Amino acid sequence: MIGEADRESIDYDRDETISIGMGANMDPTNPHRIAEARSLALHREVARVLRERPAVLEAVRARVERWRQEGSGAHPYAEAWSRILSSDLDSIEAFITDPGQTARDLRQSSPFAGILDPRARWRVLREVHGG
Repeated sequence: MIGEADRESIDYDRDETISIGMGANMDPTNPHRIAEARSLALHREVARVLRERPAVLEAVRARVERWRQEGSGAHPYAEAWSRILSSDLDSIEAFITDPGQTARDLRQSSPFAGILDPRARWRVLREVHGG
């Protein structure tokens, strides 16, 4: 489960977020916002994949454990992901698709890289850009 400290640190500032109706209301001149929109959309697709193939979650958990054991510069991110991934699937899905600041920050070092097949990834990216 996500601990109480994690819940308190999640910023549910939904009014400030990009409205990702797949490209709607996204400032096309702000590269950082575009990257955030892509990341959120890709993680929404990851959440769908996790529902269809729950075994993928074990591979992701193993990846994060390797990060923790290596003690790399991303160690704080590995610790945070470890706490999140110890939760149930509903909580994980809620977190990775949360538009708040904490989730945005952690999506920048996502353990879900490589989960989506190339076609799904390109489809999501086209949708984000309104195509």
